Amino acid sequence: FCTAGKKSGQWTTIPVPSNWELHGFGTLSYYGDPKDRPAEEGIYRHRFAVPEAWQGQTVYLVFEGVMTDTRAEINGKPAGPAHQGGFYRFKYDVTPLLRVGAGDNELKVTVAKHSANESINRAERQADYWLFGGIFRPVYLEAVPAEHVDRVAINARADGSFAVDVFTPAAATATPADALTVDVLDKAGNVVATASGKPAAGGSTRLSTRVDGALAWTAETPNLYTARVRLAAGGRAVHEVTQRFGFRTVEVRRGDGVYVNGTRVVLKGVNRHAFWPDSGRTLSPRIDRADIELIQAMNMNAVRMSHYPPDQSFLDLCDEMGLYVIDELAGWQKSYDTPTARRLVGETVTRDVNHPSIIFWANGNEGGWNKDVDGDYAKWDPQARNVIHPWALHDNMQTKHYPGHAALLKLLAGPDVVLPTEFLHGMYDGGAGAGLRDFWDAMRASKVSAGGFFWVMFDEGVARPSERASGATGPATRPAGTEPAVVIDVAGNAAPDGIVGPYREKEGSFDTIRKIWSPVVIADKLPDDFDGTFAVENTYDFTSLDRVKFRWQLRRWRTADDERPGHTTVAEGDAPSPAIAPHTKGTLSLGLPADWRSADALALTATAPNGREIWTWVWPLKSANAFAPTLALQDVTEDGARLVSGDVTMRIEPGSGKVLSVDVGQRSVPFTGGPRLALGTPRAKDAVAPTGQLLSAKWDAASNGWFRLEYAYEAKGTYDFAGVTFDLPAQSVKSARWLGSGPHRVWKNRLEGPTLGVWETAYNDTVTGWSGWAYPEFKGYFADLHWTRLATDSGAITISAETPGLYLHRFTPSLPPERLHRDAWAATPDGGLSLMHAIPGIGSKFGTASHHGPQGEPTTASGEHRAVVWFRFQ
Repeated sequence: FCTAGKKSGQWTTIPVPSNWELHGFGTLSYYGDPKDRPAEEGIYRHRFAVPEAWQGQTVYLVFEGVMTDTRAEINGKPAGPAHQGGFYRFKYDVTPLLRVGAGDNELKVTVAKHSANESINRAERQADYWLFGGIFRPVYLEAVPAEHVDRVAINARADGSFAVDVFTPAAATATPADALTVDVLDKAGNVVATASGKPAAGGSTRLSTRVDGALAWTAETPNLYTARVRLAAGGRAVHEVTQRFGFRTVEVRRGDGVYVNGTRVVLKGVNRHAFWPDSGRTLSPRIDRADIELIQAMNMNAVRMSHYPPDQSFLDLCDEMGLYVIDELAGWQKSYDTPTARRLVGETVTRDVNHPSIIFWANGNEGGWNKDVDGDYAKWDPQARNVIHPWALHDNMQTKHYPGHAALLKLLAGPDVVLPTEFLHGMYDGGAGAGLRDFWDAMRASKVSAGGFFWVMFDEGVARPSERASGATGPATRPAGTEPAVVIDVAGNAAPDGIVGPYREKEGSFDTIRKIWSPVVIADKLPDDFDGTFAVENTYDFTSLDRVKFRWQLRRWRTADDERPGHTTVAEGDAPSPAIAPHTKGTLSLGLPADWRSADALALTATAPNGREIWTWVWPLKSANAFAPTLALQDVTEDGARLVSGDVTMRIEPGSGKVLSVDVGQRSVPFTGGPRLALGTPRAKDAVAPTGQLLSAKWDAASNGWFRLEYAYEAKGTYDFAGVTFDLPAQSVKSARWLGSGPHRVWKNRLEGPTLGVWETAYNDTVTGWSGWAYPEFKGYFADLHWTRLATDSGAITISAETPGLYLHRFTPSLPPERLHRDAWAATPDGGLSLMHAIPGIGSKFGTASHHGPQGEPTTASGEHRAVVWFRFQ
């Protein structure tokens, strides 16, 4: 029963766990405006039976997470005091309230979306995310013996030392428990160490032992053990609990870095909220696992649980699959009051303390930290992990958010360990991979860098009904073929910040990050004296490259006239994996066949020990001009204004060389208006407009509908882009197939990621992070043009570059109505198709492209640019 907003005032059923807004109840909003705060409550009723076998047991009612204030009743009586705080596990002893084995019991839960505690509203409800209500994580009954182990806190070090604090309630039976043991079990279930002692009723008992030859836990080697704790009375087992853990040690060394098990590590991470478009904060282990696989696919080793603690299942999977985790108390720019913060720190740490994946605690975010409780973490955590203040310097960790490249260089000079917990803000298509190369080169060169965390993993778009519920601000649809049709609301420019889309659709930065953060580093260009042997750097922290598989492939590209993209394989084989230790360099010999140079390209795939592809490098063995036509040119008419090739007629403006018309038989092809000079002025306030002119444009006709264009232009000064452009209406184009870098578009500061191949994309007008989510985007700049074939309403247009290294500008991307900050969007020519020698970088929410490093700077040059390009019309 929802008390206000949509579908209020009526009893019905609802899934639990869930957020009620995603089932049409209440009011959905982003951020929390104190002046516009819906005072809705949700009242839940559920009837259940308690098994007869539970007679004499202690029964707890456990909530994993409820937004926000929670009052629970069993059979009309309060289960305990109201709980306040939306992201935390809490429980009530409801033993005396239950009817065991006879008759029904009724659970009634009243959930207030907004808290009676204003500090909770400031910390949790005035935050940079969607505001939901409801029982959004599991709720269940837990039965244990009257005397039982309430919880354990483990401190297992990399040297094999093991200690566990076992907490037991006060004795509740006439024959209290008198023995406590812990067995340490390895992966196979073998007992490898044991310790025992006497339980301290109503307190804690520490048991200690050691495991010789313990396999340490790291993100690369997620070795897990199990602690089996038994409570006994008079030789009889009373209660047993098991807890997974890992042996690992984390240190922050000032002026040096972050160390795991004595080895310096660099964190390659991303911020993640718990979110799914159809269910809000309510997730599943399936979604959690898929997200971790996606994170690891980008060659990341870390994740920050930004703004609140995650689901328990996500942390379990981080332990199992291997990710370093920053676990964070809620509080975005405003903090909890001290009594509330103290209570919620305890709830966070006691739930999460045994996860080896957690290496730091974050006490709030961006000013939302209560410094009075910094010391409370160690009260609950025997490992005494460092506490950080994301956005600030604290506990020897400088976590400044969104530094520009110049500011980053200053920080990286020391003396504090530098770990930006948010950087390269990924709004729309800016940030994330754009600028990463400059950032990463600087981070790798610094002795105090501990890495960084992108903001953020995915666009947090809520699925709304297709009729557009009131307040929806995004026009996009779900992926094709999914029902029912919905719109994706990204709350203006508040939520489209992801590396991937709401349903985890991969944007262009995905592959850029994956490439730059590859732990296997190989040069992007083959040396002139390449003989099948590569120089290789191993940037893993714990893994030798003899555990990585390498497979090479010689490829021959399909041609523009083939009906499908891709390649044929000329030869392939496995290369012996070299024993290159972490943080060192060595060589990799492929053992290529003698005729390897006859292929079009060489590809090399590195596969991680867990079977995941790290990256596939593709190197051209032939230049772009090898794929251009080699046709004899025809004599032209006296005035050069009319060229004929087969049934194709091209009319050209005398003097300028601009195409006036193209006709294929009786069909008119709307390819006109060029070549004309395309020269972009940087948007910086002090930018001086560049100067230039088209020097020449000479057309020649060949056979079979081919025409050859040789052009030259002059460009002087500083410019965002430089090239020549033509008119072609976007709405006339159906698809494109091309040989070049792909499948994603590029910016000057995001050239890595796309790889050489024959790619194909259907036309779309996706606005990155805003609408469509059909990736790769059709429009934009594409690198290393060899040839491209456009299918249009008027036939096929093929463009083949005889000059290597050209970019193709394939229509101007549509822009979202709510733009990036500071004119950070990249400039484009005014034509539909353009051939470019230089392209712009793209900025982010917090700065222009040049703000993020040298790769984002405009191009400065003086002189002539020349190119030869072939066109075919069919």
